[in-house]
Amino acid sequence: MQVIGVDGNVKKNFRAHFNFLQMVIRIFIEEQALELFNLTDMNDLSLTPDGKEREAKTWEILNKIITNYGYGNIVLKGEPPIHNVPMTATMQGNRLIIGPQEEDEVFNYASQLCLWGIQLLQMHDTSKEGDQERLIVNSKYNIPFFLGHSALSKYFVECIDFVLKIEYLLSPLSRAVVLDTAFVNSKGGVGQCVESDLRQEHAVCNQKTLIKQLGANKSPKAMERATGSADAICNAVMDINKSLGIKEKSHRHSSSSSEEALNRGREVLRKLHPFRKCPGRKCQGFPGVKPNPFCKISRQLLLDKIMKVTTRLRQGITVPNPDSESESDTD
Repeated sequence: MQVIGVDGNVKKNFRAHFNFLQMVIRIFIEEQALELFNLTDMNDLSLTPDGKEREAKTWEILNKIITNYGYGNIVLKGEPPIHNVPMTATMQGNRLIIGPQEEDEVFNYASQLCLWGIQLLQMHDTSKEGDQERLIVNSKYNIPFFLGHSALSKYFVECIDFVLKIEYLLSPLSRAVVLDTAFVNSKGGVGQCVESDLRQEHAVCNQKTLIKQLGANKSPKAMERATGSADAICNAVMDINKSLGIKEKSHRHSSSSSEEALNRGREVLRKLHPFRKCPGRKCQGFPGVKPNPFCKISRQLLLDKIMKVTTRLRQGITVPNPDSESESDTD
């Protein structure tokens, strides 16, 4: 698959890599549907033209895919898997040894990639829509994701800290303020929200650009004066460039991924059959990969980690009692 701007350096060109990931997740999910319903092409997945029947059929198909491939489920280490584990029997001398079949690492890699991809797309859509309820759900679901990725993950702590404050420690007013200011929509329109911290990072980047232009031996007063007008200067420069016909440098493609690249990816997956279990298949790039990111952590380990982080975050924090406040006001 030939995709422009995808070279592995995500920080240099995030947009191109994210678009490529979206394309890959799309064709992987299509392959899941084809394998589940034993089809050869997505055109074979016929839906009735009537509105209500079509909607019911669509939800039926989605529920089968979600249930079969374990979307939304958290299967930790030592817990029974979603599906029955196939068994195999071998003879060792006069003894019959029965045990689980050897794992299919290609199936495991494809399954875990889809779980990560769907969660990333869910978070992206949540930020675009400015959905406060899904923000809380995503933060809770990300806790085992980040712990399974690394036992020292700072994002694991950040998710617990956010959920702890939103659900338990903050007053209703403070909770509403935090959720309302989590996203900002500066352009207007549906689906145009961005994360507030991302917008702040862009503002800081503009300030750093102005500070660099001051040269050596700059005084704190000069830096304060320059950074105080950073946003206005940035908007003025954008207006001048627009009037002169100078286009802003962007990593977005003028057109979406070509149908040719999508078809090429579909052909490769149709030949590989990543979601058709074949015991013993190896994944060279990721040896020993598991079917989901939660397999490496046990439920007890997850609970212990959460309690340890929660205890540390609550140190020195007092929760105001609304009843006592009302009594003092009355007095």
